[in-house]
Amino acid sequence: MYIDKPLKGHNLMQAIARINRVYFEKTGGLIVDYLGLANELKEALSFYSQSGGRGEITVDQEQALGVFLTKLEIVEQILADCDYQDYFTATTGEKLNILKAATDYVAHPSRKTRFQDAVTALSKAYSLAVPNAHYHVPLLTSPLPDLLANLRQVLLSFSDDCSPLTLNYD
Repeated sequence: MYIDKPLKGHNLMQAIARINRVYFEKTGGLIVDYLGLANELKEALSFYSQSGGRGEITVDQEQALGVFLTKLEIVEQILADCDYQDYFTATTGEKLNILKAATDYVAHPSRKTRFQDAVTALSKAYSLAVPNAHYHVPLLTSPLPDLLANLRQVLLSFSDDCSPLTLNYD
């Protein structure tokens, strides 16, 4: 949600609550504040919450970037023996074969759940780290998070008893 008009009290809390509702794969929302509503939000939180408005109302960007890099390292460790690096410069047909091989690799029972959980955590960390304009981190604009999300989505589309892919795109 992009906030471009003044909101206060109940209206502000209601708008944020609607954005932050979770639904299946949606784990929260992202609010971009163009007006600097932090003080109004703190007042609304203190009035409507039992915490009295204490605590942080925003995520520290340095912390978000650190969490992102940590989660990325976990995913890279899971994929250490998987050859996916050529994916980013490959032709469409080659990309499909690399994606197939990578899917077969992460679909192994010893990696599947760990990979899915790690990519979910990475995706959450990515959504918090991306708005960080202070840092120039090439990974935040690289296609790697999209590749990982695609792998995770392919895995979710298979049942637990499904065998690895047998398609060939040559």
